[in-house]
Amino acid sequence: EQRWRYLIGEVRRRFDGLLSYSANWDHYRPIQWWDAVDLIGMTTYYDLTGGDEPTVGRLMQAWRDIRADVLEFQRKHGKPILFTEVGWPNQATCAQYPWDYFRATDRPDPRAQANCFEAFFRTWFNEPAVAGYLVWEWRNYPQQPVGPDDVSYVPVGKPALEGIRSYYRR
Repeated sequence: EQRWRYLIGEVRRRFDGLLSYSANWDHYRPIQWWDAVDLIGMTTYYDLTGGDEPTVGRLMQAWRDIRADVLEFQRKHGKPILFTEVGWPNQATCAQYPWDYFRATDRPDPRAQANCFEAFFRTWFNEPAVAGYLVWEWRNYPQQPVGPDDVSYVPVGKPALEGIRSYYRR
């Protein structure tokens, strides 16, 4: 804790913008120095289905309890939430293992990926306690083509991009 507080102090001496720290979805509670930053940053790699079909309805049901827990934590600390990694790989198991992009045997499932983004935005988009969202992962370099058969997180060339666009345009 002391090292983090020192580092944050040093950064603030040189930078006058907002500071955040990106905590993993399952490790944000133990951090003792949220008071030293401006935004509570966290990733979104929760198991949302336990292996069940990742329909938008099922995913939103899973987000309901998570949302209540995160917002209780946010109120306790009085800082806005910044979702620092909002992303799901284009894989059939993306809603159950969103952190595991090495599932080489997994098959592409663009609809599951799109459903994950849709349920996330429906859950969080109008929440005043949320300062913003950063989509993971974005790439647009041609040496690694992306599209419906690509199992990475990249939404380019996949149905998920349309959902993301519709919320970012709002």
